[in-house]
Amino acid sequence: ADEVALEIHYHATQNQPRPVLIGFTSELDREFFEKLITVKDVGPLVAARSLAAPVGEIAAAIARQDEGYLRRLPGIGPQKAKNIVAQLQAKVAKFALARPEAAAPEPAAAATVDEDGLRGLVFDILVKQLGYRPSEAAPIITAAVARRPGAATPEELLDEIYRGGRKS
Repeated sequence: ADEVALEIHYHATQNQPRPVLIGFTSELDREFFEKLITVKDVGPLVAARSLAAPVGEIAAAIARQDEGYLRRLPGIGPQKAKNIVAQLQAKVAKFALARPEAAAPEPAAAATVDEDGLRGLVFDILVKQLGYRPSEAAPIITAAVARRPGAATPEELLDEIYRGGRKS
């Protein structure tokens, strides 16, 4: 199986206490998503659904004020299309130049956390955000650390947890 590296966006608000984790195949896609959710009435779920086309194409449509193109995206109606153009037109140039076939740049080395701190962070994510019971989360984390002792970030450990959970 091929390995896939994901950029993760974590979104939680006081109004919506259930956090949302959304994965992206490139940092540029995640950055575009983060700009998109600043638009009035575009939350993380609408933004994620609307990314049905390459980010470069969507950004180019915004730059040329093509509301018709935007309305064809899932979850984007006439008013949201107007809002997106009005609020992002001047902010999407770097995304409009993106080539979908270009490889994502290697991310800078992530800050590492000691193993106990890493286990604690992942435990909190599994229990508080993803609904695992503490009695389920602890052995899952221990097994993932045993399979991937070099995991240095929560993303790496979560990747191993879900990779390990798919074995049949």
